[in-house]
Amino acid sequence: MTDSTTIVWPKSSQLKTWATSHLTVPWNDPDDPNSSRNEKYTATVVSTLPRIILLDGGTSTHLESKLVRSMNTTKNNTEVNADDSPNFSHRELWSSSLLLTDAGQDAITSCHDDFYSAGSHVASTVTYQCHYGACEFPDEKVDGMLRDGVKLAKASATKFSSKQERDPEDFFPKCNERFVAASIGCYGASLADGSEYDGKYHTINPQISQLDSLMHFHKRKTRVLLEQYPDAIAYETIPCLVECEAILRLWKRMKEESNLPSELLQYPMVWISFACRDGVHLNDGTKLATLLKRLDELDPDASIVHGVGINCCSFAYSWCLTF
Repeated sequence: MTDSTTIVWPKSSQLKTWATSHLTVPWNDPDDPNSSRNEKYTATVVSTLPRIILLDGGTSTHLESKLVRSMNTTKNNTEVNADDSPNFSHRELWSSSLLLTDAGQDAITSCHDDFYSAGSHVASTVTYQCHYGACEFPDEKVDGMLRDGVKLAKASATKFSSKQERDPEDFFPKCNERFVAASIGCYGASLADGSEYDGKYHTINPQISQLDSLMHFHKRKTRVLLEQYPDAIAYETIPCLVECEAILRLWKRMKEESNLPSELLQYPMVWISFACRDGVHLNDGTKLATLLKRLDELDPDASIVHGVGINCCSFAYSWCLTF
């Protein structure tokens, strides 16, 4: 299995539309014959983006290995074995439990630094498993953990970012910016019962529909992370069609709410990565073609979801996934 995500952007014009509020740079859209290289757009270093942008991958695995290495030190002249190393302190929170301590936050920062140093353009926050109701924490405590997750990643990104002018002769430009994707896990991950691997969610709240329940599940976390202005919101390992639809309907509803600043909703790139059982189906059995058709029906101009991807599936299937 792989924790990494492959993102497929729907259209180059959608990237241009999203990229707002940072720099004014020239942009020549090959899909738009009326555009010109002199046309100006306020954009996030679009002119210096490489053709392939690298995400980090397996963040929790890397954090776990760092904990093992830190334990493999001599203590009282006795070598500590990897098998004796501690797991993340709260199973329900998994790697997000490191946000609870200063030492844990230092480990997260070091993890982000490792990925940026290795060449990743985008780091995902250690918030995938940070769910409300976990460990019976009050919601305000979880809010703080989510905010800290973005702050740590942004601080690391700042260290590795540098702006430079694009060489017009360089067909494959370098990207010296580093970005942050705020990670949101699926509902099944919050249950810690493996249901994200089959997408068979039982009734969440018998008083309301499953769709409304899933919208409620994602709403507060999405809003808290949005308020930290990450470069992207990443819904990860979504195993079923109904949860994808819930995310889309949630964003539509948020855009309609008058109490949310419009720039807050327009700022980030949004992608959804799906967990698949093979090269054709989501974990719940929905065909990818059916999923993408529904996605196009609900968001025909890609104004909500700017990219889709695949994660947590076998590499054997990654070559035959059909969009």
